[in-house]
Amino acid sequence: MFLGGPSLNKGVVAAFENVLGRGLLVPLHREVLGAFGAAICVQQKMQSEGKDHSTYRGMQNAINDCMDFSEKVCHADPNCHNQCKLKIYQFDNRRSIWGGECGRYERVRNRSQGKDDYFKLRRMLWETHMAGVYKELEDQPLLEIEGRPTIGMQRALYGQHSAILWAHFFDRLGYRLVLTPPTSARISTKGVEKAVDGICYPVKVSYGHIEHLAGKTKYLFIPTLVKMATPQPSETGFYCPMVQSNSYMVRTAFDLDPSSILNPVIHLKHDPKTLAVEIYRQIGTRLGLSKVSIKLSLDHALDRQRQFLADMHRQGSKFLRKLNSDQPIMVITGRPYNLYDDRLEFPSMFWGLGAQILKTAKIVAENSNYFGLHLTNFGCGADSFVEHFYKFIMGDKAHLILELDEHSAAAGVMTRLEAYINVIENCMLKMQVKTQFHKIHANKR
Repeated sequence: MFLGGPSLNKGVVAAFENVLGRGLLVPLHREVLGAFGAAICVQQKMQSEGKDHSTYRGMQNAINDCMDFSEKVCHADPNCHNQCKLKIYQFDNRRSIWGGECGRYERVRNRSQGKDDYFKLRRMLWETHMAGVYKELEDQPLLEIEGRPTIGMQRALYGQHSAILWAHFFDRLGYRLVLTPPTSARISTKGVEKAVDGICYPVKVSYGHIEHLAGKTKYLFIPTLVKMATPQPSETGFYCPMVQSNSYMVRTAFDLDPSSILNPVIHLKHDPKTLAVEIYRQIGTRLGLSKVSIKLSLDHALDRQRQFLADMHRQGSKFLRKLNSDQPIMVITGRPYNLYDDRLEFPSMFWGLGAQILKTAKIVAENSNYFGLHLTNFGCGADSFVEHFYKFIMGDKAHLILELDEHSAAAGVMTRLEAYINVIENCMLKMQVKTQFHKIHANKR
């Protein structure tokens, strides 16, 4: 059966029939059957919740709407950098706000009860472990802080998951790490304008962070990270080529002062002693640091990074212990710069982050009440391989893969998420019915 607006095009219908090798059932009025289905879903939901009264305001009121609106930039959260352009409508003297990227106004519209925000919890843990060892860059240059020379690093790509390591490393050496602010509309736009073609959105965003950072700190730390630390020694742990080459690309794109750049090639998979030697040989003389001081600082930084990860695992375990097996859990996977930017066993898996994603997918597939949501980007070469393995692991189990870039509209993403939540609810309902059937059948025996 072929439903929706595209099914009105006879050429599209014929093309699908040609590919499938069979005829398609195309109902009358198929362009609006999705709306009928949505209405039935609402009706079923009301019945399950014991509601007999709808909040629908009536057809005549909808016909009489003038659709007048005003526009403003959102300043609801002083710590938010998105600068969303809002459209504020009036429906029967009820205000309806559209255009926000964080979902704040959708929650108000839907009167949804607030639930724990585990992304916010992760940010709070991150801030706790970063307290006193970093500074967020504003508009003015920061060449020195409390007598410490500054070292700038982008809050993008590797900066999302390794900032704690480098902040404590440089702090012990007498420097102060300066991070760019969270990705804003301005940083994103600047990055997209400056970046070369054929790269994914997170890499484009990194150009915007470097542009914001250039010339504002004593040194600019843009390392070439080749391998990441892995849970098992047998895992390869390579960063993707775009992350590995980011240092070379941004140095070519911007007129950066070579004397201010620190761009060591780093293998985080090395043991601490070897890693310390690798860092010393590339920046030790430049900064006047001894091999011993680098080793001690690195040991301290790695320990603080491990503490942060341990705290996250403890919080995750605490969350899972609170849940019942009949409660659905949506498990979101993706690269750290997709998961934590508000704007944005597999030993043979070549890419380190890809291996972590697939391990998580395996856990999701093995638990009936777990459901996977994977975030990726158009143009991500590594994920073009990972996605095939992800789908294979999930098999027939419901899952969602969202591909995002600078053109992705929040409304389209929200529609897909709402549809996926509906799918999850249906899956849980089927499992409950199946469980009840087995219980009844067992009692009859």
